[in-house]
Amino acid sequence: MRKSALLYLLPCLVVLFTGSCGIKDSAVNYFSQEPDGEPVRQIITSGASLGFAVSAAMSAVGDTQPPSCVQTVRAVNSFPGSGLFYINLSSDDTLPPGVDCGGRIAVAGFWSESRTAVMSVIFLDMGLLQGGISLSNVSTFPVVQNDSSYVLTWAMEDVNSGTSDTAMTLSLTQQEVDVELNRLASRPSFDTSITVDQEGWVVEILDNGTTSDLFDDSYSIIGACQHVGLGFAGEQLQSGEILQVIMVQSTLTLPCAKNPSGGWGMVRGYGTPDASSGTRALFGTSVWRFHTACDGCADIPVGTGRYIGFSGKKVELGL
Repeated sequence: MRKSALLYLLPCLVVLFTGSCGIKDSAVNYFSQEPDGEPVRQIITSGASLGFAVSAAMSAVGDTQPPSCVQTVRAVNSFPGSGLFYINLSSDDTLPPGVDCGGRIAVAGFWSESRTAVMSVIFLDMGLLQGGISLSNVSTFPVVQNDSSYVLTWAMEDVNSGTSDTAMTLSLTQQEVDVELNRLASRPSFDTSITVDQEGWVVEILDNGTTSDLFDDSYSIIGACQHVGLGFAGEQLQSGEILQVIMVQSTLTLPCAKNPSGGWGMVRGYGTPDASSGTRALFGTSVWRFHTACDGCADIPVGTGRYIGFSGKKVELGL
């Protein structure tokens, strides 16, 4: 009897939430929204693109045979030393998302020794992130080579997009090098409540034992970020939203560039109603699970808030 009474009350609770029976369908739509994949796409695309450029540049320094697509403009003949390399891409290559065939990547770096570098990257004649960006660059970030992989640390604030001025440097002071390399020592925190606009991502690049072959590499991304956005009309606050993103061992392995083949992600958003449009408060969390099938999708095993109706479904990544 108690169970049947609760089942009877559930529709009433929905009506109470919406305030009227007449907008019950609106409540159903609110709780069945598809999770926003743009933060996930940006992180995967940026991480894999940087990993590709790092793998190419590191393979061109030292005793290994560089890939045929890497053009050495300025060789690193001694350490410490600087180098400049172009990566020329063709339509026959299987490329990570965001790296367009027919374009070029310029990588400038300062190597303190053969396994440690600080790099800058420019993506020429291509869109690093979705949206038709013609030129993007990444300011200095540190790279280290381990026994079987390369590791780099970066933040989205390092990524510049659009037509802004682009600077690449081949000259760094020792103090500047030390500052960048110290970023490698601090792993990103998964406590997204620490501070506003905190961000840190680590990409580990596995070359599968084929240093001269860039097109079978794996890129494993781990990290977290929190960003706060506020909307004003004059001096009056109209809306606000907090976005938190976590990625755990999200691994994209070429030749599949459609989706990561393993790992997890989480996107959580909180927002106040927009006073100008009268929308509801925004809140919801989506858990992303990446799978081995190369189908361009990710699973959403759990959704809460506005995404609760999407639990157990798939979402297209659009990489």
